Amino acid sequence: MHLNFIKSSNEAKLVPRQVADATPFSSEKLNDILIKFSVKPESEEAYIMKNTIKECEDASIEGEEKYCATSLESMVDF
Repeated sequence: MHLNFIKSSNEAKLVPRQVADATPFSSEKLNDILIKFSVKPESEEAYIMKNTIKECEDASIEGEEKYCATSLESMVDF
């Protein structure tokens, strides 16, 4: 199997579990999240964050096991 990883242009990093656990991960708290990470509300990053949170909040399809990891550690635990 051949995998091709493309380096992200904005070099987004996964946050440590301690930071992720202290961050409210919900669309209702989006403004708090943007402030915490110094993201401008009308930026592309804010748009991506909003869509990611929405996808995580959407119901899973039948038979799908859905999990939104907020840190590398939580992804490994899953």
